[in-house]
Amino acid sequence: MMTYCKFTTYLRNFALTLLLSSAILQSCSEKEIAITMDEPESTVIRVPSDLPTIQAAVTAASDNDTILVAPGIYSGEGNRDIIIEGKSVVIMAEQDASSTVIDCEGNENEPHRAFIIRNQESSNTIIEGFTIRGGYNTSGAAIYCTSASPTFKFCIFYDNQSTLSGGAIRCKNSSPSLINCTFVANSARTGGAIFGLASSSPYLENCIIAFSGSGESIATADGSSQPLLACCNIFGNAGGDWERSISDQANSDGNLSVDPQFCDLDNSIFSLKSGSPCAPDNNSCGRLIGALPVECN
Repeated sequence: MMTYCKFTTYLRNFALTLLLSSAILQSCSEKEIAITMDEPESTVIRVPSDLPTIQAAVTAASDNDTILVAPGIYSGEGNRDIIIEGKSVVIMAEQDASSTVIDCEGNENEPHRAFIIRNQESSNTIIEGFTIRGGYNTSGAAIYCTSASPTFKFCIFYDNQSTLSGGAIRCKNSSPSLINCTFVANSARTGGAIFGLASSSPYLENCIIAFSGSGESIATADGSSQPLLACCNIFGNAGGDWERSISDQANSDGNLSVDPQFCDLDNSIFSLKSGSPCAPDNNSCGRLIGALPVECN
């Protein structure tokens, strides 16, 4: 009997040891998984309270950081010709494009643009909520994009001028995403708003391209470049609206060509009238088209 009791006790202790070991291993495994799944650390850099210019903030930033820009007009050195430096950062206005402006102040004697993006930046590089105006250059007066595919959201590109191509954006071997952006009164010899070459396929969703002073709305230099548009309104561009490389997308995928009905075009107020076809209730997509909502009757 004593031998049996000792053996039973041994079995009980052995089983308990196995249970404890299993619990410890499971705990370690869960801890390792938790560590593996932790998101990368990120920092918010505020302009101008933390650093005085957007370029200074980009230079100081690491991947996954957010640069938060206070309302105001940003111009001069450090706030134009901004080089992203190959980083996956978010550059975001605290409010919206009606209150946060990058004024390039470019002209024939002093050409300037807003951003130079050329170091393999991906869609994780995001620029959101700005009006970019007054760019002047031979190509890509607001954005010069080479071998990179950043994302632009809720931005307004207004009164930018290229002497050759891409009044607002020039893409070379680049496929940026443009979501809820508004292009107004930009101009170029070709591609009043956007120009693409060398296998560039920009994607536009919920965008307005209107009233380009010269050049068709979007142009490409070669058959390897194919813009893709969905729920976009292209209207009143001097060189044509749905031309050439995008002609087969007119009146499909929610695309349209009607007056966007801005609240006050003459005074550069690009929010929408209540009857605008770009208001969510007035188009087949059921979405806001453009950077700003309905704000007037």
